[in-house]
Amino acid sequence: MNENLVILIGNATADAVSKETVNNSIRTSFSLATNRTWLNSKWERQESVNFFPIVCWARVWEIARDRIKKWNKVYVKWHLEQRQWIDDEWHKHNITEVIADTIIDHWRNDNRQD
Repeated sequence: MNENLVILIGNATADAVSKETVNNSIRTSFSLATNRTWLNSKWERQESVNFFPIVCWARVWEIARDRIKKWNKVYVKWHLEQRQWIDDEWHKHNITEVIADTIIDHWRNDNRQD
């Protein structure tokens, strides 16, 4: 059995944005920043930050549109999806996105400064 499951907990980098597609579907997207810390061989603390594009369809897009705001701590679950396209100048583009079917934003940062 093969499984394509992703679980991320991080901070939204901006408010979620909704757009209507050519098929009259609604697509809501936002970026999620995650942090990872570890100790190197000299026992020094290291940190890296990764940014993941999150896409929401179906019933989840409304939740994301209404509740995902910049700096919110967000839990996201579902799968990775890769797509590619060629732009007007014939450049090939690839992207890997997290397609979300579960979003929880209960960890709001009450000390944020917008």
